[in-house]
Amino acid sequence: MPGTTPSRVTQRREQHIDRRAAARLLLIEGAAFGAYLVILMLIFPPGTGMNVAVLIAPFLIWTQLATTLRDEYGYQPRGREQRLRSTVVIIVLLMVCGALLTVFLDIDLPSWARPLPGVLSFVLYAVLAWDEYRRASVEAIRRGRTPFTRAVRVQTIGIGVVLGVIIASAASPALIAAIATAAVMIALAAWLLTTALTGGSTAATAWGVFHWICFAAAGAVVAVLLLLMQYSTLPLTAVGYVLGALIAIAFVVGALVVGALREAEDV
Repeated sequence: MPGTTPSRVTQRREQHIDRRAAARLLLIEGAAFGAYLVILMLIFPPGTGMNVAVLIAPFLIWTQLATTLRDEYGYQPRGREQRLRSTVVIIVLLMVCGALLTVFLDIDLPSWARPLPGVLSFVLYAVLAWDEYRRASVEAIRRGRTPFTRAVRVQTIGIGVVLGVIIASAASPALIAAIATAAVMIALAAWLLTTALTGGSTAATAWGVFHWICFAAAGAVVAVLLLLMQYSTLPLTAVGYVLGALIAIAFVVGALVVGALREAEDV
């Protein structure tokens, strides 16, 4: 019967959507984007010698990884879901533009007001996550893990090196920071283009808990370094070099050691 067609199509679609995983991802996206906005508003305008580009690279990497995960979970908002998500995105963009405009116009924002766009962004993403979670089916959807292939190991090491260089350059002298950041952004642009052409980053669906902890730690280190540079006079160059090296080493370990263990489990 014609009236039953939409229902059957919807049912077939729901069988391929992991709404619980998509809801968790939306919540994490909200936390990541909210934290990004909070840090951006707290360090803007940047102090002398600060390279704000170090805040952009980790966020771009996260955006690509999250996009791949979203596709893996089958999250493709349509109809009411699309309208709700579009509304949230528009509100967030208006908030960000308005907040940055006040800074450009030299309007003195009180310190308590600067984190508000990030906090509100998290709340809005939490609404999206709840809306997605309540639509989840009773049965959990099981997905096979992406093999930890050589390509995944190379991507993992590359991401670790990029994040390590970004952290090291955060508190470096201006010339060194500019050269390092330019090299990183070129490499990052090439990676983003490659993953876009090949359908996403396989690292996103192959990583385990260790790799995501390393990524979260890298983002936290960048945020702390930028805040210390803005609000303290501590000498941070050596600290940045050490932390950057540790993050890069952690990703190498995650690619070679943890990845090898994953490969052994999958055999």
